[in-house]
Amino acid sequence: METHIIAVFSQYSSVWEKCARMTYWLTKFKNANPYPLPEKLPTDPLELAIVALKRMSLDPQSDVSIYSTSQIERENATEDTWICFAQSESQCRLIEELDPQRYRVSVDGPFQVWVEHFSVSYFVLFARDMSPKANANEDKVEAMLNEEHEKHNVSDLPLASFGFPEKEEALDPMRKLHIQEDGTILAVAATGTSSQSSLMTWVRILERENPRLRSIPVIISNKDYVQPLQGTEEPSRAGTSSAPTSE
Repeated sequence: METHIIAVFSQYSSVWEKCARMTYWLTKFKNANPYPLPEKLPTDPLELAIVALKRMSLDPQSDVSIYSTSQIERENATEDTWICFAQSESQCRLIEELDPQRYRVSVDGPFQVWVEHFSVSYFVLFARDMSPKANANEDKVEAMLNEEHEKHNVSDLPLASFGFPEKEEALDPMRKLHIQEDGTILAVAATGTSSQSSLMTWVRILERENPRLRSIPVIISNKDYVQPLQGTEEPSRAGTSSAPTSE
């Protein structure tokens, strides 16, 4: 195409200048995403779930593990399906430090994430802070007084004021990544059937990896049944596509 543009408009024309700029910048934007997808997406449900979990896990220490329900439950397995989940070392340490008197641990979901034209259902192991909240007005007054005090107090300046990270952040920089305003994300998973029995098997797997969970009650709050994850066909030429949706 570049040869034809130069032959028709010459290499000093505005047409060729625009084409050259597009060729230069679009190739750079193609690799600008820090969490790229494979050029050719797999159609296998398990492979799609792995791609989705890797893309959602911003912690570079996260590992994606794959299990089978029959491998864990053996003779007591009610269904034979796969389970894959992502968890990092920082999340394991957060589980070890978890206070069961303050946090309620639950498996929340299913949630939907799209990988191009494929829909993947996933679940989150979430520790929600259940400590009683103070009055909102009291919080605002206390925050205002603390802010006013910090303005005039230079005796104990944090290291962040000089461009250095705080001590906890320096020791575990990925810690804040998992701690949200309403709680802490401890793991993310997807199963082949998104059923409650497969989620119970996932919790048993987590108890093996994180013995601390054995002494903490885990609530499985499966909102509704989700259609098993299935591969879908490529979009047609008319631009339409089919994807599994939750009922």
